[in-house]
Amino acid sequence: GWTVCILQYRFPHASAALVARLPERKLLFKAKLRTTLSGALTEEPAPPMKTVAQRVERSAAHLRAIYPDLCREITKRYLWEKDCEASRRRLEFQAQIHCAVIGLAEQGIYPSRTRVFASIPHPTMRSTRVLDRQIATTRLELDRFLENHK
Repeated sequence: GWTVCILQYRFPHASAALVARLPERKLLFKAKLRTTLSGALTEEPAPPMKTVAQRVERSAAHLRAIYPDLCREITKRYLWEKDCEASRRRLEFQAQIHCAVIGLAEQGIYPSRTRVFASIPHPTMRSTRVLDRQIATTRLELDRFLENHK
């Protein structure tokens, strides 16, 4: 519970030695930061920059000022992985819609937005724009298929 001033007064030689080693400690800390940031580049799934900053108890802005290239790569990798996941979910949703439209068409039921969505047991998305586009695309494919096989 002693203050810095009291420690410097009572232990002047030890305080001077600590102050002399401050640049060395700062370099050691920066090396540890760099190692942590480099490790984040290989993690699966890719962590967001905010999470990496919380691990080292620094702000993301502070880390970007010290290591802009590493932070840019971490952010780029995280966003790329998020985009890939969104694309995968969109493709899965389109496949679900495709199967639902074909199933309804085989039963002789018009594939409206409501009917298609109701016939998908666990939809991966709820986007009506994707739903409408995929219904239209699948109906066109079905029409072409039926015309070619008459």
